[in-house]
Amino acid sequence: MNLALFDFDGTITHSDTFSLFLKFSLNKKTQILGGIRLAPYIAGYKLGWVTDKTIRTKLCQVGYVGYDADSLKYMGQEFAKNVLPTCV
Repeated sequence: MNLALFDFDGTITHSDTFSLFLKFSLNKKTQILGGIRLAPYIAGYKLGWVTDKTIRTKLCQVGYVGYDADSLKYMGQEFAKNVLPTCV
């Protein structure tokens, strides 16, 4: 069984690991263009009109379009090995 865990409420880590993973795994161009494309959702989230589940789903749909499962798995492993230890 494969299991991916994110500490959304900060009980295990001292920062939001989902945002860190996005920054780690997406190039700057994708981050910028995705941010522009999702600006209405991001604004809605900040205003409390869009749920965290919705914004996270949209971020993944836009950010990881075209990525294959093996690439994402590798990035997740690298993130767990190199970044997560600094967050706990």
